[in-house]
Amino acid sequence: MENHELLDEAAGLIHMGGDQKLYRQILQIFFEDAPGQIKKIQTGIESHDVNQIERESHGLKGAAANVGAESIRKAALEVELAAKAGDFEKIRTRFEQLENEWTRFKAFLKNLPQKIQG
Repeated sequence: MENHELLDEAAGLIHMGGDQKLYRQILQIFFEDAPGQIKKIQTGIESHDVNQIERESHGLKGAAANVGAESIRKAALEVELAAKAGDFEKIRTRFEQLENEWTRFKAFLKNLPQKIQG
């Protein structure tokens, strides 16, 4: 997978009206908030709450789209669709993919010249 699928900064900047500083701030917020959203999806899976899974994956999908985190957006969409279908086997499989994409995304951000996390 190409780096622009992990983080398409051009797409993220479009969402921010080209404001680089705002983009970095929103990317930082995404980096801080996404683990909580992923945890809420996991909690929904554990409690078989398709509404929670769908709601949280939808929110994560939107946040990822705003910053250009395309692989996270795609993975969250797949979880959301599986939740809409009520297919827990697919939900679990898609959630594993989401967790893998998040791990790859974090590693990618750590290697950016302008560090997002400390």
